[in-house]
Amino acid sequence: MIKKFAIILALLLCCNTVYAYDFSDKFSNSIKIQDKISYCPQQNVWSRELKNDCYTFTRYVTSGTGSFSEYEYNQTKIPANSTFEFIYDGKLIGYNHHTLKFFNMTYDGQKFQGKELSTQDLKEFFPDVEFVKISEFKNNEITLYKPLFSKKNYLLVNDTDLDFYKYFFENYKNEKTLFRALFSTIRPRTFIYSHFGSRGKLYPALFIHIKTSSLF
Repeated sequence: MIKKFAIILALLLCCNTVYAYDFSDKFSNSIKIQDKISYCPQQNVWSRELKNDCYTFTRYVTSGTGSFSEYEYNQTKIPANSTFEFIYDGKLIGYNHHTLKFFNMTYDGQKFQGKELSTQDLKEFFPDVEFVKISEFKNNEITLYKPLFSKKNYLLVNDTDLDFYKYFFENYKNEKTLFRALFSTIRPRTFIYSHFGSRGKLYPALFIHIKTSSLF
């Protein structure tokens, strides 16, 4: 019995498998390139139903680096300051992969306005995630604890003015997920979030140490 336990433990500790996050259907109504959506300011409601008395937008993405969203209205492309958007419960929720922030987006007739979502707001979309605030890092490092043998999901949330343009996790292939600042693990390990492996002052790396809680 002890031998079997040791073998299982060794496999878990050595395994480099990516434990993909199971997104809820709340993210299913995402806005793709050239999708048309409408915003009715009187009701403050976003939808895919196009109405004459509402603004109608077509989504595009900037041609330069960063893949920022632009919404065309009356042949004018308006920046949205986000890289991913989805409609949920009549709201247009935007996310900026470079600032690691979520926004509740509206349109004032000239430009997009974004009210930043708090971690309390985000619990509606990520009920099984531990939010890791950038402000809680000390010297770009943080230590988190999880139960032994249990999968744990985390999401980096930026509650500062710092920018993480083109940051990715090292040795953790989740670039194609909806939010690359979201990560999961079942074993103790250190996650490194960096700008192409940089360790310099201009692009400092973030080190997230995951340790297990006490067995007893």
